[in-house]
Amino acid sequence: MAEHIPPAPNWPAPTPPVQNEQSRPLPDVAQRLMQHLAEHGINTSKRS
Repeated sequence: MAEHIPPAPNWPAPTPPVQNEQSRPLPDVAQRLMQHLAEHGINTSKRS
């Protein structure tokens, strides 16, 4: 009884179409962020 495992609730959940729209501008935002950091003299490649 202690080993009772409920069915996985949509674990490999199908990505909703909304996320597709959100992930499109993401690369652009990341690029702008990297540029912003570079402008402030922060070496992004050295972040560890």
